[in-house]
Amino acid sequence: MLIIDNRESVFDTLIVLTDNYLFVGTKTDEKLDKALEGLQSASSDNDIEALVDGKAVALEDIKKVSCNIHSELVYVKHKTPKETREQSISCQDQKTTEQLLSALKEKLSFNEKRVQYGPTRAAIKPSIFVAISAFITYILFGAAQAVAANPDVELSGRRQGLKAAFVWVMEFLGPTGVMILGGLITLLCAYWLVKRVKTPPLMCALQPA
Repeated sequence: MLIIDNRESVFDTLIVLTDNYLFVGTKTDEKLDKALEGLQSASSDNDIEALVDGKAVALEDIKKVSCNIHSELVYVKHKTPKETREQSISCQDQKTTEQLLSALKEKLSFNEKRVQYGPTRAAIKPSIFVAISAFITYILFGAAQAVAANPDVELSGRRQGLKAAFVWVMEFLGPTGVMILGGLITLLCAYWLVKRVKTPPLMCALQPA
């Protein structure tokens, strides 16, 4: 059984991997310490599940494990009675990510594939978000200007409640507010772009042979 004290993560502070299940839970430090103590003597998956008190994924249901090694987010794709879902696990650092991947690879007997992105490929996704954010900000800025110039605008057609809510938001933010909010979002996307180009993703995937 692998027990990972992941308390430095904002989410998923406890990760436990047994022969049959992957357990993930979020606890305060005090409850985490008690859970870690109890896990030392836990003898069954039911006992472990009660101590972790979080999400449980049966290893036999896992179809794929993937992540960007540099992001410390691990995605576990697994089947449920109704559909296939993806469980994200937030690791506290790259060492923990590698530890979890190694243990899952061994337990699942999956093949591992790693792909190192180049700067150009790494820039594609964040560049799209930067462009979309800037475009939406431009459109909303024009809408806010129109509402500011005509505060008594008349609404017609369907979904007037939705339209009224949109007008209220534009009145509340105003052109300046829209530019500030949109600018901040665009800057965050730009920061993501720079960070991703500076450290291109190292993609790892675990899949059945």
